[in-house]
Amino acid sequence: MEVNFFGALHCTHAALADLITRRGMVIAISSVAGFAPLIARTGYAASKHALHGFFDSLRTEIEPLGVKVLVVCPSFIHTGIEKNALAGDGSPALHPQVIVGTRSTAEAMAERILKAAISERRLLLPDSVSRASWWVARLLPRLYVRLMVRKVGKEMLGG
Repeated sequence: MEVNFFGALHCTHAALADLITRRGMVIAISSVAGFAPLIARTGYAASKHALHGFFDSLRTEIEPLGVKVLVVCPSFIHTGIEKNALAGDGSPALHPQVIVGTRSTAEAMAERILKAAISERRLLLPDSVSRASWWVARLLPRLYVRLMVRKVGKEMLGG
């Protein structure tokens, strides 16, 4: 919560007066976990769900003032973060991360975000996994859970 939610909240609060003056845009980086369940990473999913609720609500308050809000929900991005992943007890995670689909590069993701910002989109589902997850989680939520557990359950539950 401190990083994923409060970090974004505090940065937005600090910049809000200037954003209003300049009629700018807030770009919140979330995740597929911000709109769909994620097995064994409940805290992470909760922080991203909170991020969505906050920025979707904030949008209703600041859009009339000329400030746009874009929420970005990627699936997997190649950042090297897995090199520093920790297990539940704080020790280094010894298992490889299960990837669904392919990882986007940070550069490709930045290009997609820029295009979405220029077109003043409200939500960016920048890859096929995030788009499929969005629709399956909404239209067939039980199927989404079964697929997610089958694909990433072993990594998440250590099995």
